[in-house]
Amino acid sequence: MPTRTSCQSMYQEWLEALNTSSISTDDENSLAFLHIRRPDVSLTLHGPEDTGPQSNWDYFLPEFIELLTHAASAVAASNKSASHRLHTSFVLGGGFIMPLCRLALRCRHPNTRRAAIHILRGSRRRDGHLEGKLAARVLERIVDVEENGLREITECRDVPEAARVAGVLVKFSGGKGRARLTCSRAAGPKGERALVEQELSAGSHFRGD
Repeated sequence: MPTRTSCQSMYQEWLEALNTSSISTDDENSLAFLHIRRPDVSLTLHGPEDTGPQSNWDYFLPEFIELLTHAASAVAASNKSASHRLHTSFVLGGGFIMPLCRLALRCRHPNTRRAAIHILRGSRRRDGHLEGKLAARVLERIVDVEENGLREITECRDVPEAARVAGVLVKFSGGKGRARLTCSRAAGPKGERALVEQELSAGSHFRGD
């Protein structure tokens, strides 16, 4: 299995090839997805791991904003092309749903992460098994979990390390509007993390329709 260092090296080679290649701007949708993928992959390879301090993500706010800007353009183009359809469009991965989900989980700036959730809520898109509106509902719940009991939040640092979750896994109970959230939270002064499990059930809040 490739190490993180080797993946960083491969990413750098890909980035150099991308920057030196001549890309047609005729397909704005594909170009927008490339611009989304670049910061998303960079954040995954260079940002903190799930077992490390989640407050280190705060240093990457400019990259989060860049990703958000490109995602907003891609969603606008996607929704425009799908405006004549009644149903959600489907792609097999490679879209903007997962990058925006990762942004909303990693970025604790209140405006930036909520802007990502807002885009997901308004998208008519399904990337693989993940549908934008349903993802938005789950992410809203995770934000509630992290910000519960905190005072006014205007910056990333207003969400303390002890409140932040990582390693998020959500398992849905089909058609029941229920889900199980599994994640980890800081649990000690030496970087220990404790597993947290929570049943999510709020009427239609977690349904995909």
